Amino acid sequence: MAIIGNQPTDKFNDLLGKLENEGFGYHMAIMKASNIMKFMNIKCDKACEILHDASQFVDRRDLQNNEIENAVKYVYDQPSDMFQGERFVKEQPVMDKELISRVGETGSIDELRDESDEIPEEGISVLNKLYEPTDILHMGADVFMGKQRPLDAWDPMTLPLMQYICPNPLKSADESRVMMNIKERRYMVFESDIPELEKNWDAQAGVINKLRTILDLKMVVWSGNKSLHAWFDCRNQSESQIHRFNNMAIKLGADQLTLRMTQLVRMPWGKRDNDKIQKVIFYNG
Repeated sequence: MAIIGNQPTDKFNDLLGKLENEGFGYHMAIMKASNIMKFMNIKCDKACEILHDASQFVDRRDLQNNEIENAVKYVYDQPSDMFQGERFVKEQPVMDKELISRVGETGSIDELRDESDEIPEEGISVLNKLYEPTDILHMGADVFMGKQRPLDAWDPMTLPLMQYICPNPLKSADESRVMMNIKERRYMVFESDIPELEKNWDAQAGVINKLRTILDLKMVVWSGNKSLHAWFDCRNQSESQIHRFNNMAIKLGADQLTLRMTQLVRMPWGKRDNDKIQKVIFYNG
């Protein structure tokens, strides 16, 4: 135990956070941690115990039956360099302009809007449908002056002045908008400003329709300028499904920053700095 310090759960928690930021899922993080302990000559049973302790602080999802035990056994049975170096590097998806063109040709912004349920006409009405009253939300009139507080503590009169919102609720209003303070990944937002899609509403609708074959489309917000912000519901989805969505979004020209759990996106019915209202044009109730 002395080899890895007095607080191994904290160290492995940090490892899980770093791996998630780099695109690795929970299961692969367990295997990577297992390999580290194998390299440090920690016994298999002790490795399972340490990982179970660390898992108490992870709220992304529950462990599957014997997930840790099976992962540790698999890693300990492999050659020592199994998860070292280049073998552990994920191949990153890249934008596919041919796919964007092909998918974009199938889209119709009018058809997308016609499919919408009744659209809530105010920001507070939208948020009340997307979140619980006690959900802690970060919103701001600009990217530098945001604040976080429970939804029921926000003054509805101030919401039209907001340009930005973090789509995922926070754990604490006293902490900043960082990965470790994200309560859960509730929504993923696709947005793109690439020339092939810029102000091409039909093409953007086609891309959105392609992505909704992977995750349910919840809402589409006009940015007030060149693009649409499409919100997808990822509650109760497996990490493999979320990873599949993320890869397809990148192939379809997504702004990869917008795919981050902590990223700010356009506030529904907020006012942009050009005085345009960020209209909700699609809502799935």
